[in-house]
Amino acid sequence: MDLKEPGVGGHFNINPIEIELTGNRLTAKQQTDATINSANPKSLYEIIAEFSFDWIYWINPDSTISFISPSTKFITGFSCEEFLNDGSLFFKIVHPQDRLKYLKHKNDFRLDENVCSYEYRIIKKNGEVRWLSHFCQAVYDEENNYLGRYVNNRDVTAVRNIISREIQRGRRIQELCESFSFGTFKITPGGKLIKANDIFLRMLGLISLQEVDETSFGGTDILNAINKENLIEIIEKDGVAKNLELVCLRKDKSIIYLLCSIAFVKDTEGNISYFEGVVQDITLQKKSELYVIEAKDMLRRYEKLKSEFLATISHEIRTPLNAIINFSRLLKSNPGNVHEKELKESIEIIESEGNRIQRTIDLILEMSLLITNTYEANIAETDIIKDVLEIVCEECRESASKKEIDLSLDNQVANTTIIIDKYSVIQIFRHLLSNAIKYTNEGHIKIKSYRDLQGRVTVEVTDSGIGIDEKYIPYLFTLFSQEDNSYSRMFEGTGLGLAIVKKYCELNDAEIEVESRKGSGSTFRITFMNSRYQII
Repeated sequence: MDLKEPGVGGHFNINPIEIELTGNRLTAKQQTDATINSANPKSLYEIIAEFSFDWIYWINPDSTISFISPSTKFITGFSCEEFLNDGSLFFKIVHPQDRLKYLKHKNDFRLDENVCSYEYRIIKKNGEVRWLSHFCQAVYDEENNYLGRYVNNRDVTAVRNIISREIQRGRRIQELCESFSFGTFKITPGGKLIKANDIFLRMLGLISLQEVDETSFGGTDILNAINKENLIEIIEKDGVAKNLELVCLRKDKSIIYLLCSIAFVKDTEGNISYFEGVVQDITLQKKSELYVIEAKDMLRRYEKLKSEFLATISHEIRTPLNAIINFSRLLKSNPGNVHEKELKESIEIIESEGNRIQRTIDLILEMSLLITNTYEANIAETDIIKDVLEIVCEECRESASKKEIDLSLDNQVANTTIIIDKYSVIQIFRHLLSNAIKYTNEGHIKIKSYRDLQGRVTVEVTDSGIGIDEKYIPYLFTLFSQEDNSYSRMFEGTGLGLAIVKKYCELNDAEIEVESRKGSGSTFRITFMNSRYQII
């Protein structure tokens, strides 16, 4: 056998040979000179391989590749040249979950395993996953010299898909049959389960009747249903109480819904010996009904949220817009009669209301990024004091001083570097300080940073403002939520700020807590849950 360097398309020339199968070993025999002269210059192996739909190649004794069939491109998406130029490409295209199988196979045929076959997945050049049926066999000459290994890979994805669909279909049929299966039980008036079939035991998450005792029986709800006075009367009258919907606890404490029919058996003295019943698991049906109810409730909440959004945004944009338009018209109509003080006040109002519109739009855009999960966080080591709190305090100091509010920052943390998204954490404290200033008419706002008992960095923002009604605190972080939602409310705002704060806290693995009472100020506490790992 004469193996030469591959030519264009990855072909190689091989003298005409005869293949003889001895046991499980292929032996290659040279043909006579007369046969060689009359034979086609290409080997029979190469001709067959070139016309095959399978991906065929030849591995030399030194593990190099001498021939790759043209169908390589169709099956893998890669050309013959790409495989010949990059020997590791054979491994690279193997699906990650099948690479151990691939390596094991490679080790097996290196240990002189003559014939190997198995199935594995590859990822084509376009990203598509395909199943291949792999077959390879070692070839020897007449003198038992190893000549190389013939490899054949066939795309069996369509067959695998059919088999997979049939398996899934069989499972669905089995599940369907089981869903119509009935459990049976016998229970004493005292609540002891004395008999049950396997289906009923499986419904309760039990393996055998021996797992059950009077105190742990998950079917006590069945006994409660039996003990209803009218149920005994129904059974006395009709012989059976039908279609009772019961809620039971499984062994793992999960809930199961059962449709039950119950009768009783009496002893010779007329006393009830036991109750017996037939049950059907209707958990899937009941959960579906609950999902429908939940979906309808979500739809109602969505409609309410949409109405609140339109009303709030309309109010927060139209109100300042009306002020801007009215003062602009006033200045335009009587420019010569406006005193300098009035002009200054009018311009300040226009500027203030314009900023209000800008804040509203910014909040809407900010929340839309968080709701649609399109905000891109940049998590990095950040000094919570220098890079966040000091910056925010400086921004808010002028607003606080205008209302004669004492704004202070007290840091009790030695190592203030934690891993966070700097922008979103700055936004958290901007919103909190802005709210504190808005709802505090006089007094102080204190920012305090420290480590809690678990060593986690915690920041508190405490104000001496008007406080929050304790009943309203559970709704504080919901969208468009304000303690006073009337149009005549004292304070402006969209009700988006604290909802954004909550979202940013989740993004930074931080927890937010609120302590407040009406008229006694508020404390917002932010705890960065992973910050304990940065203790030095």
